[in-house]
Amino acid sequence: MSITIFPTVEKCTSEGREKDTLVTDLDGTLLRGRSSFAYFALVAFDVGGVLRLLFLLLASPLGGILYFFISESVGIQVLIFVIFVGMKVSDIESTARDVLPKFYYEDLHPESWRVFSSCGKHCVLTATSKIMVELFLKDHLGVDIV
Repeated sequence: MSITIFPTVEKCTSEGREKDTLVTDLDGTLLRGRSSFAYFALVAFDVGGVLRLLFLLLASPLGGILYFFISESVGIQVLIFVIFVGMKVSDIESTARDVLPKFYYEDLHPESWRVFSSCGKHCVLTATSKIMVELFLKDHLGVDIV
C-alpha cells in the first residue's frame, strides 16, 4: 500500500491552469481558519442579537462533543440549527450578502487564492451552511459549484 503525498499549496504552480477545474475545501484551505464558529457567531449576533449569540455559546460545547466524538457533520448541524431556527431566510441572506464577505476576504489564504484564481472552473466543498457562503463564493470569487 502506498500513500500519495501531495505538495503543499505553496509549491503548486498557477501558470497554465486556465483549463483546469479546482475542487477545494473552504475552511482550512481556501480560508486560513479551520473553524466556521466565528462566522456562525457573526450571523447569530447580526440577525438574532445578543440572545441568539448567547444561545449559540451555550450550545457550542454540545456541538463540539458531537463534532469530535460522533461526526463533524452532526456537530456543525447542531450549531446551524441553533443559529437559524426561527430566522427569516431573507435576514440570513442579507447578512451573507452585506456582512460576511468582508470577513471572508480577510481570512482568504493568499497562496490558496493564487492557485484558486488561476484555474478555469471552481468547486468549493464546505460543511458550513450553503446560505452563508454561496453568495460570497459565487458573486465575489467566481465559484461555479458550492
